Amino acid sequence: MQLKVAPFRLKTLVTMKLLILLTVVACLQVTARGYSQTVTLSFENAPLEKVFKEIKKQTGYSFIYTRAQLKNTRPVSANIIKTELKEALSFCFRNQPLSFIIEGNYIVVQTKITITQTSIASDTLIDIRGHVVNENGEPIAGASVIAKNSNRGVSTNNKGDFLLQGVKQDDILQISSVGFYKEEIPVNNQRFIFIKLRLAMNSLEEMIIKGYYATSKRLNTGSVVKINGEQITDQPVSNPILALEGVVPGLTVTQTNGLPGSRFKALIRGQSSIQNGNSPLFIIDGVPFLSDNDALTQLNGMLANSPFNSLDPNDIESIEILKDADATAIYGSRGANGVILITTKKSKADRNSFSLNVSSGWGKVTRTMKLMNTQEYLEMRKEAFTNDGVTPDNINAPDLVSWSQNRYTNWQKLFIGGTARTYNAQLRYSGGNQFTKFSFGGGYYKETTVFPGEFGERKLNTDINVNHKSADNKLILSFISSYSFNKSQLPGQDLTTYVSLPPNSYDLKESSGKFIWSEAGYSVGNPLAILLQKNNIITERLTANGTVAYKPITALEFKANFGYNKVSADERIIAPLSSFDPAYAPTGSSVFGDNFIRTWIIEPQASYRIKLKSKFRMDALLGSTFQKSESQRKLITGSGYTNDELLGSIAAAPYITATNSKSQYHYGAMFGRLGFDWDNKYLLNLTGRRDGSSRFGPDERFANFFAIGVAWIITNEKFFKKALPFMSFGKIRGSYGTTGNDQIGNYQYLDTYRGTIFSYQGQPGLTPSRLFNSRYSWEENKKLELAAEFGFFQDKLSVTFNYYKNKSDNQIIRYSLPTQTGFTDVLLNFPGIVQNKGFEISLAVEIIKNKKFQWNAGFNVSRNKNKLIDFPGLENSSYNSTYVIGKPLNAFRGLHFIGVEGQMGIYQFQDINNDGLVNSADFLYTGTTDPKFYGGFSNKLQLKGFQLNILFEFRRQLGLHAIYSFSGTLGAIQNQATDALNHWRKPGDIVPYEKYTQQFGSTAYLASNNISQSDAILTDASYIRLKNIVLSYDIPLRHLRIKGISSWKFFMQAQNLFTITGYQGYDPENQSITSLPPLRLITIGTQLNF
Repeated sequence: MQLKVAPFRLKTLVTMKLLILLTVVACLQVTARGYSQTVTLSFENAPLEKVFKEIKKQTGYSFIYTRAQLKNTRPVSANIIKTELKEALSFCFRNQPLSFIIEGNYIVVQTKITITQTSIASDTLIDIRGHVVNENGEPIAGASVIAKNSNRGVSTNNKGDFLLQGVKQDDILQISSVGFYKEEIPVNNQRFIFIKLRLAMNSLEEMIIKGYYATSKRLNTGSVVKINGEQITDQPVSNPILALEGVVPGLTVTQTNGLPGSRFKALIRGQSSIQNGNSPLFIIDGVPFLSDNDALTQLNGMLANSPFNSLDPNDIESIEILKDADATAIYGSRGANGVILITTKKSKADRNSFSLNVSSGWGKVTRTMKLMNTQEYLEMRKEAFTNDGVTPDNINAPDLVSWSQNRYTNWQKLFIGGTARTYNAQLRYSGGNQFTKFSFGGGYYKETTVFPGEFGERKLNTDINVNHKSADNKLILSFISSYSFNKSQLPGQDLTTYVSLPPNSYDLKESSGKFIWSEAGYSVGNPLAILLQKNNIITERLTANGTVAYKPITALEFKANFGYNKVSADERIIAPLSSFDPAYAPTGSSVFGDNFIRTWIIEPQASYRIKLKSKFRMDALLGSTFQKSESQRKLITGSGYTNDELLGSIAAAPYITATNSKSQYHYGAMFGRLGFDWDNKYLLNLTGRRDGSSRFGPDERFANFFAIGVAWIITNEKFFKKALPFMSFGKIRGSYGTTGNDQIGNYQYLDTYRGTIFSYQGQPGLTPSRLFNSRYSWEENKKLELAAEFGFFQDKLSVTFNYYKNKSDNQIIRYSLPTQTGFTDVLLNFPGIVQNKGFEISLAVEIIKNKKFQWNAGFNVSRNKNKLIDFPGLENSSYNSTYVIGKPLNAFRGLHFIGVEGQMGIYQFQDINNDGLVNSADFLYTGTTDPKFYGGFSNKLQLKGFQLNILFEFRRQLGLHAIYSFSGTLGAIQNQATDALNHWRKPGDIVPYEKYTQQFGSTAYLASNNISQSDAILTDASYIRLKNIVLSYDIPLRHLRIKGISSWKFFMQAQNLFTITGYQGYDPENQSITSLPPLRLITIGTQLNF
C-alpha cells in the first residue's frame, strides 16, 4: 500500500527536518565549544595581560580591568598543566598588587587597597569604572548609573561597562535597569565596581511588552496586564487562552463546550462593533495570528476547532494583554479590540540541561440536570392528554400505550457520563554559552471525550529557538520556530442534545450489537448510531520568527522582525448508511474540506534613547509593517453513496457539489513613538500610526491613529514621601487615543456575482449578489482611560483602579435597500455610536513572608456597561427588532411575562399597546446576558517545599432559563427537568409553570411558544467557581542524591472543581443545554530538570 502525504504536510515535514538538523548541528557546535574549567599555562616572565588573554582563550572567561591597574604588576612565570581555573588564577595573582573575583563568565580584577592612618578628604573627586551584569553574568546595556548625592549619571554601553567621572569618594551609586531591582552601592574610594543586578520579582520592576518596545510596570503609562508562564502551566488546559479566565481584569473568556480543542470567545472591555469582528488581535512571537478563532474550519458549530489549541501551554513565557489606547494605538486598526501578545520561551541556559514534564488526568461533567424518572414522566404525559381531552393510543402516545411502563434509562449517564482522559509529555533540551543559547523540545498530548466510543484529540508539537549575540553585544540574532500536528475525531453531533429522550424509551441496541430504530412503530432515532458519523480534523500550524538587531552605539538600535505563520485544516466528515434508519432507504455522504491561512510579516524599526543631565530621558521609535495574508478554502461534498466502502472516494459519489474560495489581505503601516521621562516622576508617551488595508476601496484605504499617555509617580515627590510614608508607590496615569477596525472580511467593497439556474443559449448565467461600494472607510474607536496604582507598606499591598470610556463610531453595517434596487442591502458607514464604559479594580497582597512560609493573595473585579448611544432611524430600519437605543448590543427584546393565569393555568403576557393581541408589537427590552461584573480571587501559599495555588472565578449575570429553553412544551414526548413538576393543576394554583399539554395548536401550546421570546427566558446565572487548585511539592535537593538532577517536582491539579450557582442548567458559563459543558479535570504529574 502506498502512503499518500498531502503536499503541504510533506513540505512542512521536510522543512521541519531541515530546521531541526541545522539547529542540532549548531547546538552541537556550541556544546563542542563549551569552555573548559581547567587551564594549561606555560610562561616565562610574561606580562600579566598576556596571561589574561591565554586564560580567556582556553576558558571563555572575560577579564574586566583597566590599563592603569596593570602599571605596577610583575611578570608571570608559570608551568601549569590542567589546573582548576581558580587555583591557576591564585597562582598568577600571588605577589601582585591585585586580587580577583569570579562573577558568572567574568573575572573582575580589583586593586588591593592599603589602609593607612592618613585620612582622605570626603570631597575628593574620583573617576569610577564599572561593569553591570545580570544574574547569569550577561552584560546589561543601557543600565542607568547615577551618583546619588551629585545627580551625575551615565548609561552602560553594549558591553555593560561605564565610566562615571567626578564622583565624591563617599557618594553612593544607584544602578537601575528595566526589569531588574535597583541597587545602591557605596563608593568608598573604589575605582572599579562590579555590579550584579537581580531580576525583579517585584511586579513594579517586572518588564512588560507594549508592542514594539518594553518598559516596566513602574514606568508604564498604559493599561497592560502580564501573565507569566508559571500561572498558565498551573492550569490543566490544552489551550493557553483559557488560562486567562478570571485572572485578567477587563477580559472575558468563555469556552463554548467541553470537547477537546473547542472554540472560545475572548472579549476585552466589551463589544465595540455592531456587526463586525470584536475579537482582540493575537500576536505570537511578533507574528499576527487568526483574529477570528472561528475562521479556521468550515465545519463550524460544535465541531469547530480553535487554532490556539495547537499552542502548548508549557512553551509560553508570558502573555500580555493590552487594553487602552496608549497600549494599543501603536497597532493601529489591528488593535481596536485590544491586543494579546503571546511570547514563547527562549533558552536562557549557558549549560546543557533537560526538562521533562509528564502528567495524566481524568475529566467528568461537572454536574447533570435533575430530570424526571419514568413514573414522573408518565404522570406528566397522562396529565397532558387529560388536559387536552385526547385519548392516548399507539400513534400519539407509544410511551404510554406500547412501551414498558417500568423501564428506565439514564440517558445523561449513557451519553455524557463517561470519563475523559488526558495524557501529556513534554521534553526540552537547552544549552549554550555566553554568546549563543539554544533550546529545542517536543511533546505529545492526548485528550478523549466523555462520549461512548473512541473520540478525542491527539497533538504532537516541536519547537526550536536559537539566540546569539556578538562578543561586543552590538549584534543580536534570534530565531524561533514551532510546528504542531493536531488530529481530532469527534462524533457528527454532540450527544448532549439527546439527554431528553423519554426515560422509558426503547433500548438503542440489541444484545448482538444491532441498532434498534423503533418500537411499536414509533421512532425517536438512535443517537448511538450517530457515533458512526465521524468528524475528523487534522490541523497543522507552522510558525517561524527571526529577529536581527544591531546597536552601533548604546543609544541607537536598528532592528528587523521577519515572521511567517501557516495554519491548515484538513476536514473529513463521513456519514455511513449504517448511521441512518434503514426504513427510509438512506444513502451515505462524505464531506471533504481543505483550508489554510498563512501570513508573512516584515517589521523594520529603529529606536534611539537620549539621556540628559541624569534626570531627563527620551525614547524614540520609528518603524513600519508589511503584512500579507492568504487564505484558501475548498469544500467538496459527495452524496448518494449506496456502499459504505466507497465513502472515502469522492469519485465514487453519485452526486458531487464543490465550492472553493481564495482571498488575499494586504496591510501596511508606518508607526512611531516618543517617550519622555523626567526624573522617574513625570512620564509622557506619544504614539502614532498610519495604516493601509486592502479591505477598503482605493480611496479609503489609509487612516491615521494616535494616542497620548501621561503618568505622574507621586511617591517620587519629596513632599509626598513625608506626608504618606506608608505609601511605597503611587502613580496616577491617563490616556486618550484612537484605533480603527478593519475586521470586515476581504473584498467586501466589490460587487460580486453568483451562478443561477437560468441559462442563455446553453451557457449558465450569473446574477449580481452584492452591490459595489468603495466609499466606506474605517470604523473608529476613541478610548479614554484614567487610572491610579498604589503600593503600601513596601508594596506588600498593591491596588490598581482603572476607569475607561470607549466610543466607537462610523460603524460599518449592512443597510437594507428597497426591493426596486434588486439588492437586499449594501455595506456602508453608518453614524451609529457604541459606548463601553466601566471600571476595573485589582489588588495584590503579601500576607506573610518569612523563610518558612509565604502567603500571597490577589483579587480583581471588572464592570463593563455596553450600550448603543445612537442609531439614526432605528425604528424604521430592519434592525428595530434587534437593537435598542441606550441598551447593550446584546439586548433581548420580547414580551413581558406576567405569570401563570390562576384559573386556566396558561402563561400570560402583557399587552403593551392594548390592542387585544399579544405579538411582536408588544416587545420591549427584557435584559442582556452581558455580565454585570466579573473577576476572580486567588491565594498562593508556600511552606518549605509545598506550594498551594487556588483560583476562584465569579460572574454576576443573567442567562438563558434552563427549564423554559430545555424542551419547549411541557407534556410533549420528551423528558423534562424535575422543576417542571411544580406546574398548574387546578384553579387557584400559584406556580411558575403552566399546565401540561401535548396537543399542537392548543392554547397552552401557543403560550409555551411565547415563553422563549419573553423576559421569562432570562434568569439569574451568576456563579462562583473554584476554577483551579494546584498542590505541588519540590523535593529538596539534599534528599535527591541523584547525580545530575537539579530539581524534581510532583503536582496535582484540579480544574472546575465545584461551582456555587442557582442556575439550573449544566453550566452557567456557556448556558447551553444542547452542548457538552466544560469538564471537571483532575491531573497528576511530575516535572524533572537535569
